[in-house]
Amino acid sequence: MFSELDALLDRCTGGMVPDYMTFYEEANRFLGHGISLRLSQRMAAVARDWFERMEHVRSEHDKEDSREEWTLFQKYKLFLGYTQKLHPEVKAVFERALGIATDS
Repeated sequence: MFSELDALLDRCTGGMVPDYMTFYEEANRFLGHGISLRLSQRMAAVARDWFERMEHVRSEHDKEDSREEWTLFQKYKLFLGYTQKLHPEVKAVFERALGIATDS
């Protein structure tokens, strides 16, 4: 599931804007049918690690990395937007892992 999500993020980013429509539809195909709390906790931990990497790339930013930084930012936007569509309990797991607070 992680590699499928990663491949989907790769397909939906890199252009002028992320492909939200495709990402939300495809992510919903394998995440939207309910996932266990344990799996959601594991995915949230992976997401947290991934977003920490994004912050590292941003802190190491130079002109050569701008394309990678832009793609990582698009992935962040896609994934964070999708978490808002999850079941409230699963959404809360991701919010805690990512250190964000939103209106539930």
